[in-house]
Amino acid sequence: MARTLPVTVAGRDVIFGAGVHAAIYAATRAAVGFGPPVVFEQNLAAGGVFAQLTEFRMNSVNAASVQSVQTGGPSRIVPLSPSDDLNWIPNSRHQVKDRGGAWEYPSSVAMCRAVQLTLKDHADMYTGAKGMTFNRRGQVFTPDGDDLGVARRIIFAGGVVQKDDIPRGPAILSGFDFLRKPVQDLAPLKIAIVGGGDTASQVAEFMVGQGLTAPSTFPCQIDWYGTDAMPVTKDGWMVTAHARWAGLGRHFPQDGLRPGVIRPFPLRGKVTSLGNAAMVNGQVYDLAVLCTGVKPAPCPVFVPDVYSVGGMNVAKANGSQTLDGVPTVFTIGIAAELQVAYKPYKSRFTAAQDAIYNLGPRTAALAASLK
Repeated sequence: MARTLPVTVAGRDVIFGAGVHAAIYAATRAAVGFGPPVVFEQNLAAGGVFAQLTEFRMNSVNAASVQSVQTGGPSRIVPLSPSDDLNWIPNSRHQVKDRGGAWEYPSSVAMCRAVQLTLKDHADMYTGAKGMTFNRRGQVFTPDGDDLGVARRIIFAGGVVQKDDIPRGPAILSGFDFLRKPVQDLAPLKIAIVGGGDTASQVAEFMVGQGLTAPSTFPCQIDWYGTDAMPVTKDGWMVTAHARWAGLGRHFPQDGLRPGVIRPFPLRGKVTSLGNAAMVNGQVYDLAVLCTGVKPAPCPVFVPDVYSVGGMNVAKANGSQTLDGVPTVFTIGIAAELQVAYKPYKSRFTAAQDAIYNLGPRTAALAASLK
């Protein structure tokens, strides 16, 4: 571990996970006059998913305001204030727009660094703390089972993890695994991308050399099995895709006859391992990248109750599971599975349900309201 574990966490807020929502919670607690929480992160680096993947561009436009997602087009509308920025980390002096330069879409490295610096300012961090756990009373245990005491409360900010029920094999990579360690030599491979979401678009972006990093060789052809509504031409893609991915359209077929590097299929791909090859919908490939989503990290204890502040759903809590009805465990961010829509929402931006500008203020509201 990077640091020796604390002797006790008794009476303190303890956060599991060191991503953006942990940073927001810690910074907000400091802003309202409370001491730093203890943060346990199983990986060696703080930053959540932004610390685990190869450098990539984020989905929310840099230096764009909340009003940008209320418009009918992809254009940037300049924020009225720092808190109006789409990538705002509430109560932190470290913001993405100050670290990433004038990229249209900021780098994940800029967000990772902003999160790390925020936690450094406002939390007692313990990285490499794999195997730490807790119970519904808020009692925290080391990997060896040593009792570190009962925390004031547990804040579970586990983010996302890979799904378990995906096909496995040497020629099958999840989108997460590919983005964490991309295949560099793509020229000799027959490739399939399966999935129609942001991860599939990120994988395609890397493969055709439009990402912040690029492969050593380009593929000759990518078969992309998206959704049933997958556009099959450049024009179709450009008018329906999120603005973040519009540039991929140049690699789509120009019309129904002239092919591009990306060959789109308006079908859901069914993947089967063939050992050192993979089959997708009856076609054989050297590499299949399965981008069918991730899931919220499972909390070690049952946290069933929606927790609201000022009429706004901000977290999940376990008050119905305690003797006095006072919650001891909260889940925040994507791990809370709040599924709250962001309205109004009309633009070609990525789905706003789990966006930082939607969930971040909710985490801040929780941190500011708790005594």
